[in-house]
Amino acid sequence: MIEANDREIFKNSQAYEQKRYNRYRTFYEGKIDSKGSLETYPVNMINFFQNLSYHNNALPFKFYNEEMKNVYAYSQGNHGIVHCVKSNPLNHNTLYAGSAMGGLFRTYNALDPNSQNVKWKNVTGNYFSSGVLDIEIDPADSNKIYICTGVHLTSLAADGDYGIGLYKSTDGGNTWSHILVLQPSQMIYIYSLAMDPNNSNTMYAVSHYRIYKTTNGWQSYTEINTGLGLNSGEDILEMIINPNNSNELYAFGHSVVLHSTDAGTTWTHVTSDVVYGTGYSVSRRFTMAWNTYDGLPYCLFYQNTGDPYDHGTIRKLISGTWQTVFTNFSYTPGYCLELQISPNGNIYGGGRYTYFYNGIQQIRLNSSSNFNEIHDDVRDIIFTGNTCFLATDGGVVRGTTDAYNGFMSINGNLNNGQFEGLSFAKTDPQILFAGGIDNGSRLRDNQGTWIHKFGCDGGKTVVDWSNSNILYTDQGCGGVSLATTASIPSPGNLPYYDTPIMQHKFISGIIFVGMNNYAKVYLPATNQWYNYGPFVDYSIITSMEMCNSDSLTQCLAYTYSWGGSSLYITHSGYQGFINRTSNIDAGVTPYAKIVDVEIHNLDPNKIWVAFGNFVDGKKIYYSSNGGVNWSNISYDLPNIPINSIVYDEVNGGCFVGTDGGIYYLADGTSSWIMMNLTDNLFPCAMVNELSISRENGELVVATLGRGAWKGDIFCPYDANIPINVTSTQTWPIGKKLTSDLVIDNNSTLTIKETLKVPNAATITVKNGSTLILDENSILQGACKEYYEGSIIVEPGGNLVLKDNSLVKLAGNGNIYIEDNSTTSGTLDYYPGVSIVLHDDNTAVNISGTLNIQPNANFTFTGSGYIKFSSPNWPSNNITYGSGSSITLSGSGQSDKIMEIAQETVFMPNCTLSNGLVYMQHPNARMQAASENTSMFLDNVKFSPLGTTRTQHRGVNVWGNQNCTISNCIFENGQYGIYAYLSYGGTSLSVSNCNFTNNTYGMWVHDKSFNSSTCTFTKNDYGIYAENTSVNDSK
Repeated sequence: MIEANDREIFKNSQAYEQKRYNRYRTFYEGKIDSKGSLETYPVNMINFFQNLSYHNNALPFKFYNEEMKNVYAYSQGNHGIVHCVKSNPLNHNTLYAGSAMGGLFRTYNALDPNSQNVKWKNVTGNYFSSGVLDIEIDPADSNKIYICTGVHLTSLAADGDYGIGLYKSTDGGNTWSHILVLQPSQMIYIYSLAMDPNNSNTMYAVSHYRIYKTTNGWQSYTEINTGLGLNSGEDILEMIINPNNSNELYAFGHSVVLHSTDAGTTWTHVTSDVVYGTGYSVSRRFTMAWNTYDGLPYCLFYQNTGDPYDHGTIRKLISGTWQTVFTNFSYTPGYCLELQISPNGNIYGGGRYTYFYNGIQQIRLNSSSNFNEIHDDVRDIIFTGNTCFLATDGGVVRGTTDAYNGFMSINGNLNNGQFEGLSFAKTDPQILFAGGIDNGSRLRDNQGTWIHKFGCDGGKTVVDWSNSNILYTDQGCGGVSLATTASIPSPGNLPYYDTPIMQHKFISGIIFVGMNNYAKVYLPATNQWYNYGPFVDYSIITSMEMCNSDSLTQCLAYTYSWGGSSLYITHSGYQGFINRTSNIDAGVTPYAKIVDVEIHNLDPNKIWVAFGNFVDGKKIYYSSNGGVNWSNISYDLPNIPINSIVYDEVNGGCFVGTDGGIYYLADGTSSWIMMNLTDNLFPCAMVNELSISRENGELVVATLGRGAWKGDIFCPYDANIPINVTSTQTWPIGKKLTSDLVIDNNSTLTIKETLKVPNAATITVKNGSTLILDENSILQGACKEYYEGSIIVEPGGNLVLKDNSLVKLAGNGNIYIEDNSTTSGTLDYYPGVSIVLHDDNTAVNISGTLNIQPNANFTFTGSGYIKFSSPNWPSNNITYGSGSSITLSGSGQSDKIMEIAQETVFMPNCTLSNGLVYMQHPNARMQAASENTSMFLDNVKFSPLGTTRTQHRGVNVWGNQNCTISNCIFENGQYGIYAYLSYGGTSLSVSNCNFTNNTYGMWVHDKSFNSSTCTFTKNDYGIYAENTSVNDSK
């Protein structure tokens, strides 16, 4: 337990104290052991991380599209707490950010003039799920990076609440090794690092009550604590080294400053010297920096005198005496204090806000528009050349050194959101609502834009299933309350930052919340809250659940102040709760917190319970008879904290969210499988909440430090609710269809990212309307990687494939560009487009018009084919710009690459190889569009298939300058090759070709032609030549 009489802590306490305590308890209560201690947590997590490769197995089924996608990344605004930043000393565009709970992030374009374009990548997600509290980079070899791990939640007890030691990279952060593991049983956690500026092999690690030193890059180390003599209330957080004398060190933190002149061999307390003459005998918090401009140490300290502005004092050491530089330095609270001095000697002080002091006045740093881009609480300040970077509780901020204006967020796609809860709108699962630590609750709309809704700390969330504008969340601004956009009264103070909130499954206005000792329910008919469920003294509701198909089946989980849990279940609605705790397992219920309960979506008798804490082998229990009997299905789950469970009735299996990622158990098996630790699937992360959007078949994941994620796990389809686009619109984010899509009413729909389409669905573009796949966008399957349905462009409709867009089709999947006697559909094809036609029957059918844009090469990959099927004559249904072409290639002469189901295909510059051209129309022919067209044919068979001769006219050419035909077969037609060489003026060359059962194998008029090693079999005329010469002879 965190505190046996935890409610007493709130008596006579300030709001900020309540906030820190609530945050601390919310995080740790499911992570204590049976002795009420936190010692087991780091021990087990270290063991887990060191054996991650053992768990790195494939799932028994693949996530559709084989990936989970992070959906919490947006360009502006605050994301999550960043504790430290460090720039590559040899390349200032490379910046590292240590997230308080999400590991280490790296960007290669930190100085991009457009701050929204800064792109971040997490580089520790395959190694651990902890945060990063400090970073050091070797100035002589910037590939050598050292980080100290930890989770920073509050300032309760001490900063840096849990850690697993030091990690080192020798390749710029791509891979990591665990180099220093201290004694977690003694609660020794590294808070900060200091590297000797004159010898990068010498480093110091500060651990609150101890200091460790290495002289060989942590191959070995010693504890250097002589003279520390820390008193109660004193601890050390950081250290600075004199850049001109590596023997001189200062260590400082809460209520203490220590000085060493022998590289840490001995220490002297100098706290009283630092504050002497200020009128204060002690300070709550110290921070220091060495001014390279004047060569002096500076100190900023906070007095904790009850001053509402948290004024601090800046002093510097001159000739052995500490002298005051500036007093009343604003907003420098004890929980967050940072001091740095620019190369030109200007002072930057960070606390709640960040101020610039130029020797005359202090000025608060701000952005060009407002303060919103600089989140409260600055954790780190660094200078790299002309740039200043800040690490704040909202992310990373960039500005100009020695300036105070124009600072801006460079969070870009930094996905370090620390979410307690995440929910989605059933009316549109694109809409997400997330509650996060210190950055409030944010709503992601169906355009992918995140909107700040409520401040302070956010917790569990609910989006009303009948109206996505109605939101509910826990809000912690000290105490915890219910924040909502609905006009309802307050239920009173809530116990947790992640207090469960539940909406009735069938009556949208009824809301349930967990409380101390019981739950409460809001009834809209009376506009009042009522006590709900059994009264269980000294307890807190930690989970509540209602069956989606049977609202009479409900579960309430209680956790006691001294540890342990109870589970109550009813199958008769608000009344009739039965205590089923004793039915579960007496080896776990007295010691562990029930963190989540899950009820089968369709069968109310099937219930799962997840336990937190550290009772090994007793994590997940399952009942098939409504809670009467239970089976332990923990099997081989690691002994780490469990946070959430959800059941997928479509695939048949459970997902469990842990402090080390997501595990899956398929029905009928006895081994939990960890989701792959790869960049394109899911990281090793603290997973706080799992849910399944059954409306679109997605697993929705809230993490503590890695934002929000979604992944496809099944593929629903409803033919009765098509999406009708009747006005011009853009879909800027990925979207998964669950029905047909119709673009109508002269509208244009632009896809900016990825459109996933179930195989049963059809996309139809009506007359006058347009579907645009924008640059770099993707159209693919929802149930599989490839879409197996139809994209139909009706006459007058338009499908536009812009530069580098990608269409992935398989099976009988097809694009059909239709035509009628008056108008045609159009396919606009731009440079760099990729069309994948995966299987033999996968096709693009051009009955309308194929419009190849300038410099575009129309092509496809895969085993499919292109079909031309215009009903008109002349069937001139390919238009093209300058520099455009067609390239079709297969695996051999039996592999159909093109079908001609119209009289003539007028080809622009083209290359055909290793394939079959099916001459399906009785008069089919492929003709060079003009005498200037180039044509290269190699190993291609032109045939109507079967043995019956038709009137197909093979390949028609002019005197084209660039025309080469080799290794081809022409059979069963009127003409194999028809060459009218009067136009173009160039002779024809044909080599190693076979002409079989044609009226005319080759028909040639004018100029000369060369034929070598060709075979003519069963043709009426092998070669018919007029006004010409063969092989240079008349």
